[in-house]
Amino acid sequence: MSRAEVIARFQLILPEVDITVVGKGIRATDAVFDHWHARNAALFSDRVTEAAVWYLLGRSLDLAGDPKTALTTDELGEALEVSAVLEEQGMARPKIASVLRLVATARAYCRDTPDATITRKCYDQLRLQVLGEWGLPMGGRTIAWPPTGLTVLKRLGDGYWADALQAIGLHPGSAPPRRPRRRPSSRTSCAPAHRSSRLAGGTGYARR
Repeated sequence: MSRAEVIARFQLILPEVDITVVGKGIRATDAVFDHWHARNAALFSDRVTEAAVWYLLGRSLDLAGDPKTALTTDELGEALEVSAVLEEQGMARPKIASVLRLVATARAYCRDTPDATITRKCYDQLRLQVLGEWGLPMGGRTIAWPPTGLTVLKRLGDGYWADALQAIGLHPGSAPPRRPRRRPSSRTSCAPAHRSSRLAGGTGYARR
């Protein structure tokens, strides 16, 4: 049984128990869950890896995570797994929720915007930016979510970035990135922008 499944079981059977207490209890059982610390790309499941692509794509498009979209997602299992990984990395619940909202919003946005894409270079640039913001190591012996672009293409695309994108419903894209016209920002934005300004929750998707 995985850590995510244990957490999900407590949420279903004992919803009155504070999930942070459950997490602390799980962390105390090192012998059971030490596989989470393995130096191995298999640390992350396919759907946890896929969620990383959606999250960083959402960041590149400067989308604002929408709670309504996240609450209606069909990817509950993915959300539970990502939440477990981020909690293991020491992230607080409110921040985890913001990540999950953006994952769901980016996926929904791309269903309506078929030309949305992200390059491996952009993905890896944003990954380093995110790890820096979260105060996590960017190299060495530590493996952190979001995983590297290399992990994404190996897990989802059999060694090819384009195949990894196609496997989750995105298109590699051949046109050079178009940057949105907005005030200067320190945030990295390297994926194609789209003129549509739909707001999340039915009529479109809000920008940050």
